[in-house]
Amino acid sequence: MKSFLKIVLASIVGFFLSVFLLFIFFASIGSSGEKKTKIEANSVLSLNLVGSLPDQTLDDPFSSIDPFSGSFSSEPEIGLTELKDILENAAADDKIKGILLNTDQLGSMPANAHELRRALLKFKESGKFIYAYSNSLSEQSVMFNTAADKSYVNPMGYAEFNGVSTEIMYYTGLFEKIKLQPMIFYAGEFKSATEPYRLKAMSPENRIQVEAFLNGIYNNYLQVISDSKGLSIDSLRNLAAKLDVFLAEDAVKFGLVDALKYEQEVENEIKELLGYKEEDKLKTVSLQKYKDSMESKKDDKSKNKVAVIYAEGTIEDGKGGTGKIGGDAYVSLIRKVREDKDVKAIVLRVNSPGGSAFASELILNELRKAQENIPVVVSMGNLAASGGYYISSYADKIYAEPTTITGSIGVFGMFFNIGEALKSNLGITTDRVKTAPYADFGSATRQWDDLENAKMTAGIQKVYSIFLNHVSTGRKMSVEEVDKIARGRVWLGEDAVKIGLVDELGSIDQAIAKAAELAKIETYKTERYPEVKSTIDQIMEMISGNKEEETAKALKEFFGEEYSMVQELMQLKNQQGIQARMPYHLKIK
Repeated sequence: MKSFLKIVLASIVGFFLSVFLLFIFFASIGSSGEKKTKIEANSVLSLNLVGSLPDQTLDDPFSSIDPFSGSFSSEPEIGLTELKDILENAAADDKIKGILLNTDQLGSMPANAHELRRALLKFKESGKFIYAYSNSLSEQSVMFNTAADKSYVNPMGYAEFNGVSTEIMYYTGLFEKIKLQPMIFYAGEFKSATEPYRLKAMSPENRIQVEAFLNGIYNNYLQVISDSKGLSIDSLRNLAAKLDVFLAEDAVKFGLVDALKYEQEVENEIKELLGYKEEDKLKTVSLQKYKDSMESKKDDKSKNKVAVIYAEGTIEDGKGGTGKIGGDAYVSLIRKVREDKDVKAIVLRVNSPGGSAFASELILNELRKAQENIPVVVSMGNLAASGGYYISSYADKIYAEPTTITGSIGVFGMFFNIGEALKSNLGITTDRVKTAPYADFGSATRQWDDLENAKMTAGIQKVYSIFLNHVSTGRKMSVEEVDKIARGRVWLGEDAVKIGLVDELGSIDQAIAKAAELAKIETYKTERYPEVKSTIDQIMEMISGNKEEETAKALKEFFGEEYSMVQELMQLKNQQGIQARMPYHLKIK
């Protein structure tokens, strides 16, 4: 009877889920069939930025669903690459007179934040204005607003100009309570990826590197604000140290923004600037509608291509998925690109904390095959750490942003003995029959002995040695020189240049220009890979059974800002085995 009820309940849930997905599917078809938005003369682009600012646009079909009202919007989270295209188009569009900027809900990592600011400054070279309006302020939003001609904050708003921080959660105490025994192996004293599972606070080595890159990021923010606002860095540090900037009026008092104004007042000022009549409504166009209005760029007549391959997300074995770099999928993609006779160079845009050492090796090997015939240049975004650096190591040229987080050249392996936890908490025990003493090597229900630990340590050291040799060959340094700056340590891009891990500080545009130069081509067109999946394609994938992504999206909606902590626990299963991964999920606040 219970089985029957389970089957009935599962059928009912499946039916409603299918109806729900089909509703979204047809809504997407309907929205995709709409006519292009017509932009009126004397319009203002409303740049209301939301999300994490990934490299590529994340077209998440569930991002704008309100289950209570039933409303649906297929508006995706715009990526940096597409946003730069939009700004370039708007700068040349006579109907767009300026931008109204709002970054309240933008939580970008620093490298992409700085690149977006440069894109905003480039837009201003067209002679058009940017007005910034905020309901609240942080160091990052103040930094963005320095690109504007005028910056305003809501009179009822608040400011969080108090420095930047990051917090790491440690699970060792939990493991002790439930008697879960982690078995951890790592190469490099700075390789702190496993610290949350073996310590209860930061090691001295980890604190050194976290303080170094966090201060570097903070200094970059302060330098931009100082240069733009004419305020000394010392005075800005003093404001943060004393919490002098807490309310909106404090930000005005100390010169971080121009004035207190409500959004309607800002719009009225823009109307006056553009010669509107008082009773007229300001013509604004949203980012998505403006994107829909843009005509596709005509390809350059040249057959020469520079392929830009975006490697964004964690590196995993297999096909991967949204926000993941699947080893098998990227090997196939790189092979397809390198076998295209019109592709004369590859730019690998890396925005990854790393992951599977095996998948990283597969990707690097395929890139080296490409280099036999064409140049490969790397552009590092927010993160190119551990496995992210691994796949970059042989590039003909490596570019990074000053605040790119890179390095972390190290390896770890993590396994769990769940035997005692099962026995103590659930009363479950195991027994076994073996034909050889170590036939069950790798078992998750018993503690390993000295020989097994020694074998695993040797395996970790072997992968670390391979990693060092790749960097040594690619960077033309001795293994000893690499080892001194490796050991799992994380570096900022500006420091990575000084120690030889990166060639130059620069943007992806500079990387593309260098790739063309190395390929000795004067005319070319860029093609981006992998292709961003449409809403419809993603829904079809879900219908066909991509349960892991469905679950992750549902949990993200439920837990909100705390999802990163849940994500760390969920990823434990993916971190077992030998990994070249960033020390932890980094969230800078």
